[in-house]
Amino acid sequence: MEKTLLFSLLFCLSCNLSQEKNNSNSTNKFSIKPLQNCIKCDTNIVNTLNTINHFPSSDNLNKFLCSLDQSCIGSFSFLEKKEDFYYGKTWDMLFFLFDRNFDSYLSIFEKNEDINFAFLIKLFSEPAIYDLPHRNILQKLKKLKTKTKTQDKIQNAFIESVKKGNKYLLNKNRNIFPEKQLNFEIKKINTLLSKGKLKKYRYPSMSSCGGALYGYYLNDELKIIDATYSGELGFSKRKIYFQEEKILKIEYQEYFAEWNKYNQKYPSEQFEFDEKKMTYTDTLFEISFGKKLIFNKSSKRKIVSKEIDIQLMKRLILCVEKMKTELNNKKVLK
Repeated sequence: MEKTLLFSLLFCLSCNLSQEKNNSNSTNKFSIKPLQNCIKCDTNIVNTLNTINHFPSSDNLNKFLCSLDQSCIGSFSFLEKKEDFYYGKTWDMLFFLFDRNFDSYLSIFEKNEDINFAFLIKLFSEPAIYDLPHRNILQKLKKLKTKTKTQDKIQNAFIESVKKGNKYLLNKNRNIFPEKQLNFEIKKINTLLSKGKLKKYRYPSMSSCGGALYGYYLNDELKIIDATYSGELGFSKRKIYFQEEKILKIEYQEYFAEWNKYNQKYPSEQFEFDEKKMTYTDTLFEISFGKKLIFNKSSKRKIVSKEIDIQLMKRLILCVEKMKTELNNKKVLK
């Protein structure tokens, strides 16, 4: 599903969508004054916010949210294109600022009737398939003890967004290979790797979710991602196989120090730390994205569970999407 297809439907909405507000929000901590001039499609406020750190003033947030309207452009597809400064930044800001200025956003939604609230609800409802904090925002909304009607609508929009996004991410990466053929495709990729037929590239920075990141390509097609996030004691490792942009398999290993066991056996007030006495978890998750979804969890080379951990799967897939984007943006031949 292309982004442009996802969002072009929004402009079928009527420009006269109603905006139901409820001003009885007990969580409001900010005094929001109605704007004298609610400037729709104001690119200046986007430029201003782009130069400010995480916590802009409530007045600037007010102006930003007031500026968002379906009348801004004939096709909503431009709003989220990364190559366009104003519209790409606007799309990212809408969600990042919500996550970082949660209480301010909620207060503004309750107080400012000039905001096109119905339009924002439509934006919040779109599938959460990008590296944006939809899921963080939803968790914060769920933690509110009491909610206004406005907050209920916002929460329902994010529930829909995350649900559609999760379904999209899983379906996007499925292929029609039966298990034997999928394993054969992975074997072919490993053979190409062992014979030096794949070009190795590295991401020059640390991946935000994968750590040290490498991509292996056949011509211009990504075939393997290999990423390791190392700590002082232990590491996590991801290896992902691809066929025509789709995931064939994810191998995710966790090798972490078992601090609780160590501290119980060797209390710090009685023993000096001895790294040689530390024990480690050694868990491997193997997820095959063929015609049938296969999920295996192994510990010390023995399968301990085949039950699908949907939350882990979603987290791993989102990280894969992010690492692909990082490599597409910048990579250096190794």
